Amino acid sequence: MTLNHRIWQAVKSRTAPPRGRKSGPLSRSLSSLSPHDAPRETEKPVSLSQHARAARPNPTDGWLMRLALVLGLLLPASALAHPHAWIDLRVGLVFDDAGGLVSMQQSWRIDPTYSHMLLEDLTRDLDGATGIDSALEHAADRILENLAAYAYFTELQRADEHLDVPQARDPRLTLEDRRLHLRFELPLNELDIQAGDAFSYRVFDPEYWIEILHDAADIVFVENRPGCEVVINEARPDPQLIRYAATLERQDRSPVNDLGRHFAEVATLECD
Repeated sequence: MTLNHRIWQAVKSRTAPPRGRKSGPLSRSLSSLSPHDAPRETEKPVSLSQHARAARPNPTDGWLMRLALVLGLLLPASALAHPHAWIDLRVGLVFDDAGGLVSMQQSWRIDPTYSHMLLEDLTRDLDGATGIDSALEHAADRILENLAAYAYFTELQRADEHLDVPQARDPRLTLEDRRLHLRFELPLNELDIQAGDAFSYRVFDPEYWIEILHDAADIVFVENRPGCEVVINEARPDPQLIRYAATLERQDRSPVNDLGRHFAEVATLECD
C-alpha cells in the first residue's frame, strides 16, 4: 500500500475525540500531578513547521495577546494544524576515555505559550505552602515517568539496528524567561556504542502534536572525543503527508503511526 493510499485510508477512518482543549502529551503528564520517505524533486513545499513556527507568540507581547494566542484566536489557518507546540532541543553526547558513548544529555526548551498552559495545569491546585520550585521539581519526576512509555520521544539507532532507549535519570524542570526547560540524561554505557559506529538519533513526538527541532542557535556538544561531531539532517516529508498533517485540528489524534517521525531531524555522529 502506498503512502498516499495509507493517508487517504486514515482520513476516511479518522474519528475525532470529543471537542475541547487537547492538552498534548506533556500536559497529560502534568495533569496527573494534582494531589487533590523524500518529496518529489519537482515539488519543494514549504513545510508545515515553517508556517507554524511563524505563528509562535512573542514572549514580550502583552498579556491580552498571549491569551488570544492560547485560545487560537489570532493564529492563521496553517497554525491550527499539527503541530501545536514547539520544543527547542539541545543535546550533549559524552564519551569515556576508551571511546565509548556513555551518556546523552537532553534539554527541552518549551515554547512560551505551551509553557504557560503547562504551568496553569501545574499550579492550579497548589496551596500557599508549596513554592513553584518545589512544584517544578516534583513535576520533573512525574513527567519523566510518563514519558518513559514513549521512550522519552527518543529513537536511537546504530547502522540499521534500533537500540532500546534506557531509563532516563536526573530530571530537572525550571522556568527561565517565561519558558519551561526540561533536562534529563539517558545513560548509554550498556549499549556499547563506540566513536566509530554509525550512530544516529531522532527526537520526536509520535503524534506530531509537538514539533521538536534542534536549537538553531546551538550545536550538539560532544564531550571527551575530539574529531567527532554531530550532523543534523532536516526532515524531508512527503508533500502528501504535509497536507495530511494540515487537516488535523488541535483535538485530533493522528491514526498514522509515528506521524512525527516523518517530520523529525536525523542527527548522525561523524568521527575522523
